[in-house]
Amino acid sequence: MVYIAFVTNILKVKKGLSLANFPAVEKFPDTEESIRVAGSVRCAVSTFFAPPQYDNASLWPRYFWNQGFVIEPCSLENLI
Repeated sequence: MVYIAFVTNILKVKKGLSLANFPAVEKFPDTEESIRVAGSVRCAVSTFFAPPQYDNASLWPRYFWNQGFVIEPCSLENLI
């Protein structure tokens, strides 16, 4: 979804931000850069599925974010 937003010129990112190096996500989770880019992708996705773009009563956003915790637990200890 983020890739499509980039190639259709819907998503524009300021140079220097992690998401600006989107191709690095291909190496996730093997590099620090890919981990940062993946975090930016997760944040970007939420902007497309939040009101007013997406129905606030939908259960899909909650399901999506909970799946992220199933796939990979959230830990901040290596980021500080």
